[in-house]
Parts: sequence; structure tokens; C-alpha cells
Amino acid sequence: MSRPILMLPGWGMKASVFSPLLDELSAPDAQALPLPAGKTLDECAAQIAPLLTSDHILCGWSLGGMLALQRAALHPPAALVLIGVTPRFVATEDWPEAVSPADFAAFDAHLARDPAGLMRHFIQLQCMGLPNARAQARALSAHLIEDTDTLRAGLSLLRETDLRGLAPDVPTLIIHGQHDKLVPLAAARALCNALPQAQRVVVEGAGHAPHFTHPEVVANHLRTWMATLP
Repeated sequence: MSRPILMLPGWGMKASVFSPLLDELSAPDAQALPLPAGKTLDECAAQIAPLLTSDHILCGWSLGGMLALQRAALHPPAALVLIGVTPRFVATEDWPEAVSPADFAAFDAHLARDPAGLMRHFIQLQCMGLPNARAQARALSAHLIEDTDTLRAGLSLLRETDLRGLAPDVPTLIIHGQHDKLVPLAAARALCNALPQAQRVVVEGAGHAPHFTHPEVVANHLRTWMATLP
């Protein structure tokens, strides 16, 4: 690995969710950080700013990828990796390829009523469609965040954030699971079309967390792509 890599996890998950991918990469200059807490993505971005240089590859998964996209638009890194990312998580009339407002409201209400039950459901959604879904769900559950205030703050970011106008002009690799039930493939295609230097790969058999369930495949895609960087 010729460049440092900084990885940011998605909503509800610890930085350790990147452990399988980090093990596959075996790169001392790659690290995963907890998703910063903040009321806006700008506040979150300010917390990671001191750790980033123009040599970094910034890698984000889901909500972490939205943060990476926001940060890259303001202060471009050397390159960007977006895993299971959409520029807008909640659907609107002109952005149908997303979670419906009604489903998101139900998700939010479930968090208020039964946080543990919601997180079990969330894990099941991430692993849906995988042949070994139960085993993967058990493994992924070990990386859940349990702090309810942090979860509520993250849901607020997912509800309000709209990054469709951002198009950082940096080399970008978009990685998406074939069976992702949280972020449709159509959203990944639209994101790829909107970014000037983006290319997209689909991980067959994967759900919303391909870096966790298929780390070898994702690591190989990363190595191949990184070899093309200037």
C-alpha cells in the first residue's frame, strides 16, 4: 500500500467492523476510526480533519461514506472509496431509490420503543440474501454500538443529509453488495454517474456490508484499483 487509508464505519457500527478487511489488506498504513458524533456532517468532518492529508485514501461505509463524500467535496483526499453509499438515504419525489419516509419513521419509532430489537432487525437487513445470513448476522452483531443517544444522532444525519449536489473530482471506487437491502443498486449507479472519476464494482452475493462478509473480494478490488492511482 503506497498511500495511507482512513476508514469510517456506518450507522450503529463500531470501527472494528472493518477488521476483516484490514486483516486482508495487511497494511500498516490503513486504520479505521469510530464514526464521529455531531449534529451535522460538517461537525463530524471537523473531527476527522486533523487526521487527514492530501495523500490519504478516505474510505467510508454507508453513513461513514456519506461523511467521506462530504469531506472530499470540501478538502479532496488523494482518492475516495465508498461502500454501500447513497447521496440521500430517505426517498423524495425526485429520489425514489431510497428508504421511504414512512419506513424511516417506523425505524425511528422502533429505536425509541425497543433499541435492542431494532438493532437485531438492522443486522438482519444487512445480511439478508446471504446464504450464510444467520452466521454472518451473529458475527456482525459483535460490532454494534449500544449507546442510544449516538444512534439517535446518527439517524438524524441519515434523515436530513442530501449530498446529491456534491461531485468531488477525485478518483473514486464505489463498492456495492449485490443484495443490499438498505441502499439500492440504483442509488450506487446514480452516485457513480454523478462523480467525475468514479468506477463501480458490485460484490456478488454480498449485502450491505461487503467489506465484512466478503473481505477478500473487497480487498482484491481495492488493490486492483489502487494500482491505477497516480
